[in-house]
Amino acid sequence: MAAQAVAGGLTAGEGIAMIHQAALQQYRCWYLPRDYPKNEWQGLVEAATALLDELGLPHLADVARCAATQTVLAAWAHGRKERAAAFRAAHAESGVEPPDTALLAWGSVMGVDEVRAVDAVERALGDAVAAGTLVPGAPRWHAKAAAITEAVLSRPLDLPPGQTLAALVTTERIGTWINGARHPVQRSEADVHQLSTLRDAANRLRLLRRRGRRLHVTTRGAELLASPERLWDQVATENRGRR
Repeated sequence: MAAQAVAGGLTAGEGIAMIHQAALQQYRCWYLPRDYPKNEWQGLVEAATALLDELGLPHLADVARCAATQTVLAAWAHGRKERAAAFRAAHAESGVEPPDTALLAWGSVMGVDEVRAVDAVERALGDAVAAGTLVPGAPRWHAKAAAITEAVLSRPLDLPPGQTLAALVTTERIGTWINGARHPVQRSEADVHQLSTLRDAANRLRLLRRRGRRLHVTTRGAELLASPERLWDQVATENRGRR
């Protein structure tokens, strides 16, 4: 029963392709202690380790049984701030947390395309850690993680053709910004991470104009919002021009 519970938590019923290091770390140190009583935690961790060994994923089995798992689970006894801090520290030290780079800084609130980009980068970083080409804590490992991240974000996609994950994220953010300008809410740029960066991108593409203290969608912005393909093309062209 414990193995079935772990399998369901790690795969959501969609097969072992859903299992990768970042997802395992989130499960073992966040969802597991959140969703199960404390007296079941150790049994579930042991079930996860056995399951991953049986699936031929020894690197992930080692992640499940490592000391960081016990450290984070122990922090759950001390309160919300302590457990969140312990999880963030363990995740950051693991090497699979996508870093901010000059190409793209991650938002605190993400859309569908940004979540897709994060998943792709997490998988690439996890593969590099498993292969031993990225060793957390080794000299310049942060620079190597950033290089892997930018390579994934810059790789041309099959769908949409010729686009990259970085371009899709930027397009998604600009679309959100345009919609926000159409239907303004009572927030300032200081309230939301990286809004100034998004606004700069929208200004360069002439999607917004300022009138007094209000931002308004330009005619060009409205036209591109109605045509996602054209907006992708414009964002991709802008990104190429700035690299």
